[in-house]
Amino acid sequence: MKMHRENPRYHKFDKVKIQSEIEQQRIGLLGGLTDFLLAIEANEIAVIQFDHLRKYIQFEIDDVKELIMEFSVYLISIRREMLLTEPGYLNFEKRCKKIGEELNNICSYLYDYRIELMNSMLGEMFDSQVPIRKPRDPKHKILTEVAIKEEVEKEAERRELEALEQGRGKEHPDPEDTDNQ
Repeated sequence: MKMHRENPRYHKFDKVKIQSEIEQQRIGLLGGLTDFLLAIEANEIAVIQFDHLRKYIQFEIDDVKELIMEFSVYLISIRREMLLTEPGYLNFEKRCKKIGEELNNICSYLYDYRIELMNSMLGEMFDSQVPIRKPRDPKHKILTEVAIKEEVEKEAERRELEALEQGRGKEHPDPEDTDNQ
């Protein structure tokens, strides 16, 4: 979009194409999540002590999926002309940046998770440990700093209750609601 704003004759802005690319990225994210979960579940006995780390990563992925869906709805609903204004462009850029940051966090957490598992399972055997990631920017944290077991378990419970409540709402519509009849 930035190139289109700078030179619209040569760089076309196509919301449909962007929407299609977003959907492809979302599908890729879901495929990666599936592969991750299958690999963990296949070795669950060996990684059970790290289940809170897996859950935290899953929450992060779920949250970024939601961000992507919100972005998709935003992109469908906003007029092209509005996107090409300065405020529209800045909002678009801010949303894209947020999704990018969240995806980068997930990549970093997956790296941290792999290191934790490797050190736990193979560290003694090889009498060695892989060093943990040390982010240069203090605002970036490693997985074991953000995925505190008790907090992750509380969040898992909260999300489960929320999902149950949403499910109940669909199964048992309000009898007073005449729109459902």
